Order: sequence, then structure tokens, then C-alpha cells
Amino acid sequence: MGNSNSNPNMELSKSEESDNDWTIEPSSSNMQSQQTPPTYEESTQNMMKKYAKQVEHAKTPEDLLEPLLSDIGIDEKRKLI
Repeated sequence: MGNSNSNPNMELSKSEESDNDWTIEPSSSNMQSQQTPPTYEESTQNMMKKYAKQVEHAKTPEDLLEPLLSDIGIDEKRKLI
């Protein structure tokens, strides 16, 4: 496993103890702007709006597959139908 810098909030810095030791430290510039993730209800409402449009405009049974096979719960699927 190599030293990859895939996380933009982390920076590699060389340890003073040895030439081969690297430590990962949080980058202070990116740590200040954190947003709270949407609640379950908010994300479900957004998906329901999207799927409601798809169901309303469905012309073939295949058009209903994505909303009915999606990750939303059974109760939400019943509301769509």
C-alpha cells in the first residue's frame, strides 16, 4: 500500500524522526466548511418528487421500473402508486 493523498482534507507531512516516516494531518483550510447531511425525511422527499414525476409521465410499464425498484420504502412506493 502506497501513500495516497485521496482525502482532500488530509495532507502528508514528513516526520522529523525519520526520513521514511510520513504522518497524515488534517488540512485546516478544508476543515472549516462542513455541512450537515440532509435528514432521512428530506432525502426521501427529494426522491419521492423525482419518482412521482417519472410515474406521472410513464408511458410503458418499463418506465415504472426505476421508481418501483428503488431504495425507497414500501410505504413510499404505495404513495407513488
